[in-house]
Amino acid sequence: MDAADWSLLLPELLHSICTKLTDIADFIRFRAVCKAWRLSVSLSDPSPHLPWIQIYRQSHKIEDLQFYSLFSNKTHTIDVRHVPELSGASIIGTTRSSLLICKGSEKSLSLLNPLVTNEISLPLLKREMEHPVPDESAVWNPVISSDGQTMILGLNRSETLSLVVSRPGDGFWTLTKLRATCGSHVAWTYYNDMYFVCPGSNKQTMVIDAITGDVVSTIPDLKMRNNGEVIDYLVESGGKLLRIFINNCRSRDRLSLDVYVLDVQEKGYRWLEIKDINNHILFLDISGGFSWTSSEFQGLRGNCIYFFSHYVKMNDNEERRCLLHRLQRRARSIQAKLSQIVLP
Repeated sequence: MDAADWSLLLPELLHSICTKLTDIADFIRFRAVCKAWRLSVSLSDPSPHLPWIQIYRQSHKIEDLQFYSLFSNKTHTIDVRHVPELSGASIIGTTRSSLLICKGSEKSLSLLNPLVTNEISLPLLKREMEHPVPDESAVWNPVISSDGQTMILGLNRSETLSLVVSRPGDGFWTLTKLRATCGSHVAWTYYNDMYFVCPGSNKQTMVIDAITGDVVSTIPDLKMRNNGEVIDYLVESGGKLLRIFINNCRSRDRLSLDVYVLDVQEKGYRWLEIKDINNHILFLDISGGFSWTSSEFQGLRGNCIYFFSHYVKMNDNEERRCLLHRLQRRARSIQAKLSQIVLP
């Protein structure tokens, strides 16, 4: 019996097969079978897949990219030599589906999806903005507004945070200098036409007018327990603004999370602690986070938070490990250690 010529499968059948693929790796393998299979499915409109999580990097320098698959529990590596868009570039942030990269002497910025090599150029940051063109360590937490139409970057120099905004058709960045001093870690986001800035886990949250840069309100600080080293996040989820604390972030045994929601009152704002996040799923990395719903991905449970922790183990050799955790909120404890990666 002659072998079947799989390249002759009907396009509608190929498309039906592709919709059943849950893992991004299987989608890539599907398109690599032959030209007919590759042309049957558009890269710009793939079926929903369980997401890959980019593994935390100690350096902005790009040697290769590693991603963890929530479907297969495997780590996949992309050789950047096969992604010319990354040549001479540094990674300075992430969004839901792209890397924010910086390259060239002019520090040009763009959003790149390394799997489909789809690159979106962003306006240049001009020196005449009275703010230095940033190096890799000076750009913080890229935020895309919930409607997908506005890009905001944080610039941090001399412990002073400024924000630059670009909207469709602008072709330039608008600079807002915040009248506040921030420390080495600051959580901030754009929500309901305001900037919310937390310069530290035990400090007031500043509510800042996105046009003038004026502080229009402050939210009282939270009476936090002494929970070791804390990382603070602000994430919009389901139209609400959440504040998340990872406590004891360098301890494998004492990790915990606290989650608060912004409560808007006539007299101002306050943070209220919540026990669960319903059907939402949060992903937190070193600089920021974003949210999905479980209905967007079959196979992922809602009311979950995925996050990295890292620690240094001192023995004969220094060992740095990056741990990926999942927290089911109702349990109020870290349920699963999904992956453990020894960092270079």
